[in-house]
Amino acid sequence: MKLGNDKLHLQLEIGEVQFSYVYIRKNACSSWKKLFVNESLYREKAKEFNNPINFMSKYHKVKNTNELELLENRIVILRDPIERLYSGFINQFISRLNKNRYGVMHEEVGSFLEKPVEEVTFDEFIKQYILKSGEEVNVHFVHQVSHLANVEYNKKWMLNDLYNESESFFGKSIADKYFKKKLNSTQKIEKIKGDYKFVPAGKIYELYSERGAVPSLDSLIDNDIFDILREYYEKDYNFIANK
Repeated sequence: MKLGNDKLHLQLEIGEVQFSYVYIRKNACSSWKKLFVNESLYREKAKEFNNPINFMSKYHKVKNTNELELLENRIVILRDPIERLYSGFINQFISRLNKNRYGVMHEEVGSFLEKPVEEVTFDEFIKQYILKSGEEVNVHFVHQVSHLANVEYNKKWMLNDLYNESESFFGKSIADKYFKKKLNSTQKIEKIKGDYKFVPAGKIYELYSERGAVPSLDSLIDNDIFDILREYYEKDYNFIANK
């Protein structure tokens, strides 16, 4: 079966280790892009592309499930779905809530909710956008399992264990070079406590731009939102539980 762009699998060989990797946004994908670009036999061609993914798709894409099953090591990086959503909301939506940095996500959310994105609260973002946008939901928030092919993944690594897993698989040199330092991580941003679920995104952006701080996960996700998201991402949680 052919693998489309929504199920992007890439293959690479480092030393004598050959593997496939599933591209899933917000799951350390920046570190994996760096690895593919730097370790590729075609690395000199990378500068011809304006995006690492375009380069990776050109030279390292796995075309179909038959080709994928021939690869002995099939890696998928998994992450707690609620932590992943929180990271996407902060990094992709809040931190770029500046008209000079508006991205596709801001256009999609504003268009779907029919209101300025600065006025959108986290409660609305979840209940009116995530839950109701269906297949229109931004790619950063789709289910992780939706990226997977109908094959067995024998290297199911949790994001929190990525460094240790990569060290065991690739060796310390590669692990230190690509997975020791977290890229684009919300962990680096100061977290503050409070009730921010109903605070407009524009006000949260002011907090971020003026203080370099954002609401903590539990300042946005109360028991009500937690239960909603736990059900919404049930397939992801089940897949992780069967790791």
